[in-house]
Amino acid sequence: MKKIFVYLPVDEEYAESKSALVAATQQLDAGMTHFFEEKEDDLAVLKQILTTANSGDVLVVAKLIVLARMPEEEWINLCKTAEKGMNVVALNLNSTLQGLHISNESERIASRASTATLLELTGKAIKYVQTNPLFAQKKTPTGSLAGRPVDKDLHHRISLRLLAGESYSKIQKMENCGRSTISRVKNSMTVVKEE
Repeated sequence: MKKIFVYLPVDEEYAESKSALVAATQQLDAGMTHFFEEKEDDLAVLKQILTTANSGDVLVVAKLIVLARMPEEEWINLCKTAEKGMNVVALNLNSTLQGLHISNESERIASRASTATLLELTGKAIKYVQTNPLFAQKKTPTGSLAGRPVDKDLHHRISLRLLAGESYSKIQKMENCGRSTISRVKNSMTVVKEE
């Protein structure tokens, strides 16, 4: 019997992602009962999922970008696990939803092909962004740099909490932010100290 692993990192988009995944559980009637929350930056939960997943199992995420943000080593592990028959379903990509309801061999083959294509295209996009330094300099139509704008007030509050010696977990809870945001602020503080 296939297992469905619902993977949910605890980050800036946690609340939105969780509500989307809970709604999908009810609407799609796919037996998504086990949520695996990733609270640390070491991706231990995802590594465990990839280690235990078998052919026919499904990894569900709210958005594909969750997986695209992984370090290269984990991306390679994900692709290897998918090659062995694990399907990847991203709720923001309707074409992947078929992976939740596979009832025969032809649907299994189609879902595996969909997962392989999805991961290949995403991998190429990641490589392009990483190897094209001009991509990071692209501007939006309004003239600002592409990407989410920095919340300077949030970063300031986080830096004060870090200086006060508060833990990442407490800062996450008090400021409703992800560990990666706290790490970015901490790293920027280190650069300023070194200068």
